[in-house]
Amino acid sequence: MWPFRAAAPSPTRPTASPEQTEPRFESSYRVNRSYCRSHHKPLTIEFLKKITGPITIPSGRFEARTLSSAAVHFANLPENKLNALQRSALADFKANPGKFSFDGRNSVEELLDAWATLFDNLFFFGTLPKDSRVSVKFKPKSPGVDYLAHCVVWARKSRVTIYDDPGKPLVFILKEAVNSLLHELVHAYLGMYGCHGCHRLWEEEGNSHGIAFLDTMFAVSNGARRLLNFKAPKGEGCKTSLAWDIHDEGTRFPEEEILSRWKISRKALMKSVEGYKEGDGIKKAAKKEAETLKKTQKGERMRMKKKRLMIRFIDSTSDSKALQLRI
Repeated sequence: MWPFRAAAPSPTRPTASPEQTEPRFESSYRVNRSYCRSHHKPLTIEFLKKITGPITIPSGRFEARTLSSAAVHFANLPENKLNALQRSALADFKANPGKFSFDGRNSVEELLDAWATLFDNLFFFGTLPKDSRVSVKFKPKSPGVDYLAHCVVWARKSRVTIYDDPGKPLVFILKEAVNSLLHELVHAYLGMYGCHGCHRLWEEEGNSHGIAFLDTMFAVSNGARRLLNFKAPKGEGCKTSLAWDIHDEGTRFPEEEILSRWKISRKALMKSVEGYKEGDGIKKAAKKEAETLKKTQKGERMRMKKKRLMIRFIDSTSDSKALQLRI
């Protein structure tokens, strides 16, 4: 649902049972620890406290947990403790409510750009500038697409695509799009700047939604609720992401102690995973229906093309006969 690193697709694994314990890392993934330790850079809280504008950091040089710890710390700060960049972002949000409004006065693209810049400066230290680092696209859903958004990450750039959900009220669509945007920006932040040597470790990004991702997602969702009065899903969003990984990527069920940090109960998580399994049959049926529709449309286009060619042939024949008569 949320592929986050195009260059490194995860290997296919069987779905693990709930009885399996949390792994330290995926057995099929090998990590060169000595390389990673010499490669990693620090990102200190003291440095980030003093920033007054967006910062530039090297891509692929940080442990995901280092990036996560920094984002979590600043997302949890009270308003009077924010750094200068965060205060500036919050002041812009309060001074220009129309720019962030869901009433339809702005185009979807303008709204997403405004929220992307706000989230970036408030939670990610300005490391995700639009266009130069992150591009955000809003597109209609194609047949067979059963997810809300996805993020593709390269070494130094990311592309976030958010899909329209037709048939629902505009306000709902816009809020859902911004919710999805926040989720995908976490992927972009960890994906671009996280170490490419050890990102698959469960403590880092894991298969997609590892500990570093879920810690960051939970904190920034909570920060968005507290500072912006934007109801981003906290534990519910983390539960959905983790259930997807367990079902689709074979990630093992974490221990109850780990789940509690994201306000997820084991029972609720198991129910979500079962929901994905039950949905498989529906997805397959929908996919088959979409393929049938595509074939039907293709056949119709071919018939129309033949019909047009036949009309042109008849017209050209008639023209030839008329020309002969005139001669």
